[in-house]
Amino acid sequence: MIPLFVPCVFGDKVHTEVKRLRELLASRLYENQMDKSSRSIARALLAFTETRDLSFSLLRMLNIDISLPFKFVGLLVTYLIILLQFEKVINP
Repeated sequence: MIPLFVPCVFGDKVHTEVKRLRELLASRLYENQMDKSSRSIARALLAFTETRDLSFSLLRMLNIDISLPFKFVGLLVTYLIILLQFEKVINP
């Protein structure tokens, strides 16, 4: 089961790394440490990463990030409780 959730860990690492790089790029822009052509490229990259969410999704239904295993376990526990309740109704 662990190999199924490895993409979730990698997806979360990509998301955190992109967030860290955006903060670094924004701080360099704020401190005015770039020349004019680099600033325009940096602004375009920041605008692109802000409009495009760089997370992975499965058929645009499930986001593949670190919370997916917890959602999966929550779903299993919920259905287990429902099955136990039906067991009590069927066999009193």
